[in-house]
Formats: sequence, C-alpha cells, structure tokens
Amino acid sequence: MLEWLAAQGHSAELLSSPTDGSAPRSPLQMALEYKRDDAARTLRTLQEAHTFVRASGSTDADATLCAAARAGSVATVSVLLRRDPSLASKPAVASAQGSLIAAAQAGHVGVLRELIA
Repeated sequence: MLEWLAAQGHSAELLSSPTDGSAPRSPLQMALEYKRDDAARTLRTLQEAHTFVRASGSTDADATLCAAARAGSVATVSVLLRRDPSLASKPAVASAQGSLIAAAQAGHVGVLRELIA
C-alpha cells in the first residue's frame, strides 16, 4: 500500500472517509496509533517528499530531482526514483549541473547513495 501511495504521488496526509461517523484519519495517524513504526517512517518520508515537490512548483521530474539533490532531500530523491527509476540513468543526472554533481558538491551523501543505488 505504501509503495502504491508513492507511485501514485499521493500525500501521506490524505484523510480517510469513514462511514461509521468516526473522525477522518491519515495513514500516518493510523500507523502511529497501531504502532507500525516502519510504516510511520515510510509515511513521514512520503510526506516530506510530497511537501518538497509541492513547494518546488516544478512539473519537470528532472528539475525536481536536481533541486532535491541540491537541497539534500533524501526523501524526495527516494520517492522520485521510486516513481520513475529511469531518472537516475538519464545523462542529465551526471552532467555538470546534474543531480549527482549537485549532491556531491554539497556533501549530501544520503542523496548520492539513492542516486547510485
């Protein structure tokens, strides 16, 4: 389910629509309530990535990947590469202004790990 949320570009903040009159809850709230630590960690990653992508305002995945690499957002890089693994193998990634160089120059080791994994 978590992979599906990431692949579809859905936010971890998406609220449920209960029919029993209970309060709507997000997947993150449910994971925390039922003490699903791994799920909560993944949902926080999705939430961070979704926030970054929204804030970047770019509809170009390559540009967003580069911005995330430059900013050191491991979560965003990870989610973008899950959605489209081919992003990491595009020539633009290794170019002088590409994601790989941007992450290396800024010392973002976590982003480099995601890009070369």
